[in-house]
Amino acid sequence: MKRDMLTSASTIRLPLLNKFTLSDKAKRITSFTCAALLALLFLYTGIEKLYHHKTFVLQLVDHPFFGNYPNLIAWLLPSLELILAAALLYPRTRLIGFYSSFALLLGFTVYIHILQHFFPRTPCNCGGVLPQLSWAQHKVFNAAFMLVAIIGACMLPEKKKNTTA
Repeated sequence: MKRDMLTSASTIRLPLLNKFTLSDKAKRITSFTCAALLALLFLYTGIEKLYHHKTFVLQLVDHPFFGNYPNLIAWLLPSLELILAAALLYPRTRLIGFYSSFALLLGFTVYIHILQHFFPRTPCNCGGVLPQLSWAQHKVFNAAFMLVAIIGACMLPEKKKNTTA
């Protein structure tokens, strides 16, 4: 029973979403759109960090938390982002991709909050256009994508159980 709860998207219920009745097709389209948005985000940020790897490492050297391990973080973080993007694109791993995306974005948001309040002059290591955002805008951006992850997980169609024994 517990195993079914962990693997089924139906265990997540939001009161707002429950008021709407969507067809399975609408749920699939919504879930896929959410997965595609998150996958594009992680593909963009992961590739950007790898493409500008030396710059990313140099930014991490001056970081209050990662200064001792810049090379390790500079490979692990973009690799994780690319793995998450792949997980979101495959139906079998999409739910874990949504959960993992939410967790990673929550971690980034907590990290940004700590930087904002305790290390205000620390530069952003996001890559691409994201460094142009303020810390507050980063948190809103992350919250929006966390919401996308929640909606995507909630809209995953339930797996049909095999009724034949």
